[in-house]
Amino acid sequence: MANMLAVLFLLLVAWICIATAGEPLRDEKVSVMYGYPRYKKTWLTIYHYRATDRWVFEWDDLFDAGRPKSWGGISECLMCADKKSGATDEEFKEAWKRLKKRGMA
Repeated sequence: MANMLAVLFLLLVAWICIATAGEPLRDEKVSVMYGYPRYKKTWLTIYHYRATDRWVFEWDDLFDAGRPKSWGGISECLMCADKKSGATDEEFKEAWKRLKKRGMA
């Protein structure tokens, strides 16, 4: 009986391996920051793909009405940390670092 269970277990593992062989890596996309960067009139969301450590700057120029003048001058950085997304403090620091490197913070 034990040998039969072991064989069934191995068959199950083999079936799972075959079923998932062609699937792409599931990469968690986390929103880290959003808002209007310094000297930009378009809304920006910064995403981090954790499994591949890829960072994406996604500009919302399709539906964005532009930076409201009542929010201050264009030289001000109006980026907010997305605390509800589950992003870590390290991800917030890295996003700020990447903004500063591009002169947008």
